[in-house]
Amino acid sequence: MAVIFAAQWTYANTPGIEVVGLFKDGAILIIDGQQRMLRKGLPTEKGVEVIEADAKSVTLVVDGEIKKMSLSKKISTQFAESDEKPAAHISRGAGGHYWAPGRVNNRACEFVVDTGATYVSLNSHHAAQLGVSYKDGIPVVMRTANGVKRSFKVTLDSVTVGMVTVRGVDAVVSEGRFPEVILLGNAFLNRVEMRVEAGVMVLQSKI
Repeated sequence: MAVIFAAQWTYANTPGIEVVGLFKDGAILIIDGQQRMLRKGLPTEKGVEVIEADAKSVTLVVDGEIKKMSLSKKISTQFAESDEKPAAHISRGAGGHYWAPGRVNNRACEFVVDTGATYVSLNSHHAAQLGVSYKDGIPVVMRTANGVKRSFKVTLDSVTVGMVTVRGVDAVVSEGRFPEVILLGNAFLNRVEMRVEAGVMVLQSKI
């Protein structure tokens, strides 16, 4: 799934909604300083619901009013401000998994949260797309249901989900197309606070 992100910018700490990421049937919004990922057809967040979305715009219902927004556009609301630590709110997606758009070394990608994975795990095609030079990494052997895979352990400069960034994250790159999706494993998850609230996974910075 292609994810479109806004360029870097700053915003005032005033009540409102801003669009910072768009993808098919979903959007990444800043709601009163807290990042939320909303998907079409899933429970609303603070009275905000996605009606439709693509890479160009999102149509929202905000307190009963329909609003169409594009990247970096803001609409005023009356939500309370928050001084909480940066967090990412991830709704359950296809197959019951938690899918999260994010960044590796500041390049856009999509993760599946996997508490059973030791590292952030990706294949060599993902690595090429994200500019990860893995062949200078430590050679390791990964045993999977599909057999033994030649892999390399590397350290990623940064991994970002929502507004949460962790630096120096251990990862394993396997040659070929396994795993098919990038797995967000415990090398990242153990360095953030993780909880589930009403079916929504919350990853929050410890800093």
